[in-house]
Parts: sequence; C-alpha cells; structure tokens
Amino acid sequence: MHSKHRALWEQVGIHNAVMSSRYDIKQHKELVLRFAEKWSLGTNTFVFPWGKATITLEDVMVIGGFSVLGESVLNPLKSKHLLEVEERLIKGRKMAARGGCVLATPKAWIDYFMGTGNELEHEAFLSLWLSNFVFATSSSTSIWKHVFRVAIHLARGNRVALAPAVLSSIYRDLNLLKDRFSGSVVAQSNGLVNLYAPFQLVQVWVWERFPGLRPMPNSISSNEPRVVRWNKLKVNVVNVKLAMESAGGSFQWRPYVTSIDDWSLPKFYGDEEQNVLLDSRVDLDKEIHSFVRCLRGSELVGLDIIEQYVSSRVSMQFGMDQDLPGCFARCNGNTDIAWRN
Repeated sequence: MHSKHRALWEQVGIHNAVMSSRYDIKQHKELVLRFAEKWSLGTNTFVFPWGKATITLEDVMVIGGFSVLGESVLNPLKSKHLLEVEERLIKGRKMAARGGCVLATPKAWIDYFMGTGNELEHEAFLSLWLSNFVFATSSSTSIWKHVFRVAIHLARGNRVALAPAVLSSIYRDLNLLKDRFSGSVVAQSNGLVNLYAPFQLVQVWVWERFPGLRPMPNSISSNEPRVVRWNKLKVNVVNVKLAMESAGGSFQWRPYVTSIDDWSLPKFYGDEEQNVLLDSRVDLDKEIHSFVRCLRGSELVGLDIIEQYVSSRVSMQFGMDQDLPGCFARCNGNTDIAWRN
C-alpha cells in the first residue's frame, strides 16, 4: 500500500500518521493515570501547581501526524457512486466475518482483501487503519463501518481533518478518567474504565515535555516520523507525582522547536513572527495554515463527540505570554454548527 499510495497519502495529510502507526509505544499506565488526576473537566487542561498545559492540535499534528486541515470526519458521501462504494464495503464486512459473526475481525478483513487486487483494497486498508489506530471503539476487535466514509474520502484524494477528531476523543477519555477518579461515574461491574482514544499520544506528550519522566530518546533516521524517538522504550519513575509537580522549571513549553538530527523542523517554527490572514481568497501555505488553526479556539468535532478547544489557556505552548483567558462561548448545538465555528 505504501509504495503504491504514498503520494496520495501525502496529498491528503495522512502519510506521517500511517507510518507512525508502525511503531510500538510501550504502555506506562501509572504515568497516564497520574496525569489524568490533574485533568480539569471545565477547561480541558492539566492543572499543575506551576501552571496549566494541555494536549493541543499542534501535538496531535506533530506527534501523531494527523491533519488539522480538511473536511469534517462527518462529511457525507454525496454522489451515488460513493454511496455504492460504501455499500460494497459494508457487504465485504459481512462476507469477511467468520463463524456466523456479524462483524469482521481485523484478521478476517485482511484475509478477505489483502493482495487480492480488489479495486477497493485501498479503501479496505484505510478502514482497517482507521478502526485500529485512529477511531477504536468498544468493538475494537472488528472493523467499524462508521469509518468507511472517511476511508472513501481519503482514498479519492479528499483531505479530512483527523486531528480535531482524534483530539476530541482524547479529551473525552481524559474527562471520563477524571470523572472516575472523582467518583461521579458509576463503576462498571469489573471496576474498569474503557478508553478508546489513541492514548499513546498522551504518553508521548508527557515524554516530549517532562525531561524527568522520559527515557533516553532514540535517534531518528531521515524521513522517519517524530514518534520513532519513543519506539519500544520503557521508563521506571519511582515517584511520578513528585516529578510532575516539581517540573515547573524544566517543563518544555515548546519541545518541537528544538533542532533534532534528521528531523525537519516544520516551516511555521520560524525565527521571526508573521501576520497571517485566514481568507479563502488567499493561497496560504498548508503548513502555516495548519499552525494558525492550532492557535485558534474552536469546537473539536469527532465521530461521536464535540469537545471544546481553548488554546488561549495555554498560550505559552505557542510561544506567547500567558494572559488571563476570557470566556469562550460554546457553539456546539449540533455538529454542523460546531464545525462552522
């Protein structure tokens, strides 16, 4: 798939995200849980004794490789042909299921499509990737049909804004964890909280910004995604809470502006400030446009959730002085309203 579709993946902004999925971020549950305790439900930020910080669209874009630009993940399929493609994927999902199951497992899906020359093999691959690495659900052992329309758009060269959807799912699950800690969520019979967001991004966010909590990073070879720095690494911190609360002086507000061998700095990390006009009549560079989107407060529209993104609460993460954040009114009456805002 990579050799055949790399140019298209770069065009729609998923190449780095797909390639990042190949690396293994070892789970450090204690680390993530201690940070979830510091999560604020009202602001979608971590509240530390020395200030606030959060996972932003910039982090999801740089670490995860997901695009900030593009259409909503809820963008419908408008033509008869595309709707027919979706129906064929749904039918393939049933055909791939084994043992009378309604849902196809990833292995069954791969066996059904991979290497067959099927004209929908690319859409099938993207559906597998979206189901397992981007929008996992309670049916994470199966292919989720709600990702089919996203896969179809991407396979036809239509850019989809995956970053807002991914970040909304991370915020949702951090809110769920915080609720669990505060006792406002009724515990399930097994005492577990099921999380479906790509939480490896939370762990990598911690390692990028807290030197005292990170392992020694790997080196990066040319053209590899940034996440390779943390591939297969483990770290043992005796007291995560103490290291977290005393990290004010060492916290990396802007880790991605530091030069790393064989990692190309995005062009929006320049030495001089710029005034950028967001206007449909202006042909703006995609990288610059992406970073401007990270700076603006907005509603994050996901497949099944809308979360608020208030970047002004963590201005220092974007190289600015921290002012007192003002009121940011919600525009989340429905997904259309949220997306327009």
